[in-house]
Amino acid sequence: MKKNWDIITVLACLALCTLIGAFTLALPKKSFSAEENRALARQPVISARTFLQGKYFKDAAAFFSDHIVLRRGFVRGRSVAELCLGRQEVGGVLFYADGALAQRGLDASEKLLLQNLDAIAALGGKAVCAIVPRAIDVRGLPCGDLASEAAEYFARLAYTSVGDGELLSELRRADTDGSVYYATDHHLTTYGAYAAYAFLGDELGYVPLERETFEIQTVTRDFRGTSYSAAGLLSFKCDSIELWRYGGDKRLRITCEGREISLYDFSFLDEKDKYRVFLGGNHGVVEIVGEDDRPRLLLIKDSYANALIPFLALHFDITVVDPRYTNACWSDFADGGGYDRILIFCGIDTISTGNDLARCIERGSFR
Repeated sequence: MKKNWDIITVLACLALCTLIGAFTLALPKKSFSAEENRALARQPVISARTFLQGKYFKDAAAFFSDHIVLRRGFVRGRSVAELCLGRQEVGGVLFYADGALAQRGLDASEKLLLQNLDAIAALGGKAVCAIVPRAIDVRGLPCGDLASEAAEYFARLAYTSVGDGELLSELRRADTDGSVYYATDHHLTTYGAYAAYAFLGDELGYVPLERETFEIQTVTRDFRGTSYSAAGLLSFKCDSIELWRYGGDKRLRITCEGREISLYDFSFLDEKDKYRVFLGGNHGVVEIVGEDDRPRLLLIKDSYANALIPFLALHFDITVVDPRYTNACWSDFADGGGYDRILIFCGIDTISTGNDLARCIERGSFR
């Protein structure tokens, strides 16, 4: 009798797996997940080489993981189960007692980190460099300790032109009530961007405006970002996005690839990725010009700078370059642009998980 039940159990599991696999293959596929803000794996094409090397099975596993039916429910169920077991981390996302989330950044590569830092160091004093820490570096771990990785990473940044340990310290000082980073996203809030803007004033040669100068406009209270998605779409908090407006920000002329865009794109407030309200998201090259004759700034950045750009636009005409989205040589900008200042502003995860920054520096005669 027991043997019969074992056979029935095995057959039921096989039938369930077959049914799930068949539905996964038959249903329409998405190429992008708005909930997780990332591209989804494509269905692999089998060949003798990919089969023998094992690449086909790796790609097939990624494909089924991304497209399996009821995936969102499975992911949420896993997160709930792990929290019920008393764990404070799910999928590389830490859960804090106040409901905030913070991504650990588990895919860091020492090789890529050093490659980017060597490229930055080769610039000498031509550029001001500010590397943005992660939320856990500022907030600490849920148990109250500082993130152990922070000391090692930021020790390696000491020889860049701005003491990045100072930026880390500045953000920690500003984070008195947990408002420097979003609770459900890895980016700096507008207040966090203002703290970075005030910190960079001496290095870039401007006097930061006082907070009272800005008119603070809350444009949404229903933002759930990348940490929320990575945690399995599980959070008890929503974030608000603030715009710190000032006279003249509507008169800036902003162009991207021959078309005009706005400093703020309010259409994205109806989308999942509401952070794209800043400039409409990431672009390869953006030009920002004011009405008056002003100093020129070349800004090399990732998405951490998107909330910072409106503050910098108070003082500079800006060429914004995101090396992840353009193949342009930096020499096209730096050598002939006549810039008064050059700023590199990106997150520690960007320079420790990819080499776009190093490749762009090495492509041009920037040094």
